[in-house]
Amino acid sequence: MNRASRCSRRRWLHLARTGWHRSRWIVKPASRRRRRLSHPGWRESVSVGRCSISTPPSASPGVCEAVDGEAWPLASVTIAALTALGPRGWGGAAVQFCRVRSVAEAVDELSRWGTEGRILAGGTDVMPQYLRGEQSPAALIDISGIDGLQGISEVGGVTSIGALVTMRRLATASLISVRHPALCEAAGAVGAWQTQTVATLGGNICTAAATADTLPALLIADAQLTLVSKSGRRRIGLEDFLAGSGATALRPTELLRAVELEPLGERSAEGYLKVARRSAMDLAVVGLALRLDVAPSGVIDGVRIAMCGGDQSAHRVPAAESALLGTRLSDDPGAFGEVGAVLADAVGPAALPEAQYRRRVLPGLFDRLARRCAGEIAGAGA
Repeated sequence: MNRASRCSRRRWLHLARTGWHRSRWIVKPASRRRRRLSHPGWRESVSVGRCSISTPPSASPGVCEAVDGEAWPLASVTIAALTALGPRGWGGAAVQFCRVRSVAEAVDELSRWGTEGRILAGGTDVMPQYLRGEQSPAALIDISGIDGLQGISEVGGVTSIGALVTMRRLATASLISVRHPALCEAAGAVGAWQTQTVATLGGNICTAAATADTLPALLIADAQLTLVSKSGRRRIGLEDFLAGSGATALRPTELLRAVELEPLGERSAEGYLKVARRSAMDLAVVGLALRLDVAPSGVIDGVRIAMCGGDQSAHRVPAAESALLGTRLSDDPGAFGEVGAVLADAVGPAALPEAQYRRRVLPGLFDRLARRCAGEIAGAGA
């Protein structure tokens, strides 16, 4: 392999790993033996097997036009091209790329492939894992074209969010900002805007990463998940669904269809704050979500506290909730400090990386969040 070819391949892998979906792409057919990956910003193009990608004069952000004329999300084209490369970028085994257009088709493919299949939605987790060789599925089942999984609605006071709703939509939807402000804030804290444009709520839930920003916000809203398979459908609470960092109760043949959330009451407030290594896009060292329900007498009669970060997936903290329940908003704010201390004790073993730092920042983080929620409730009742 000559020097120019090595340089081209390195540039392709760099773009694929660092968010090349910022550009607008189109897949075009090429010769039978090979197709070329090209970009107008490159002086050379790269042959990687079965796809040719270039920039069209007009394309919607986040969407590209496929060979058959259909609009495909960029993540789909990225993975479709990478199937020719295999794990770790070059020379690995290719995977079967299955694009489905309905929930029924998706369920059929899941039933067909079982543990060998992997769902592809936004691709923000699948693509890096595939390139690093951490995941080597026999099939990638692309569900990004299913319209029925992309809605946000409210029926009977319950908010229903489709599994394919993106972080960007959650962060900007008026219904979410009014009914579920903590989720709105959490979605806006997920990565950069490029990631938010394609990353989905369903993917964030099913990945169950310890640093997932949306999970604490969903836990305080008592999120209920609807899972579908060829055997039917079942409902499960998010708290029961999460089984540790990266582990869930999702069965190999099941698909997450929707998430239902309990809205805020008239005298309620909630929010989400996180601490990261830097103020720009970064993973949460610790994230905290809080929901307060206050009776007309001023007594806190409902508390939900959830946190993420560390060695486990997001979880509620019952001990901290009990410490705050029954207190009054007008009481000495020292009660907030007591709850902060309980939260600090809930952090994992001191031997874990950054555990001591989490213990130090949690009380202050909770104090800021609790005072903000208390102020919103007091202002609404004035």
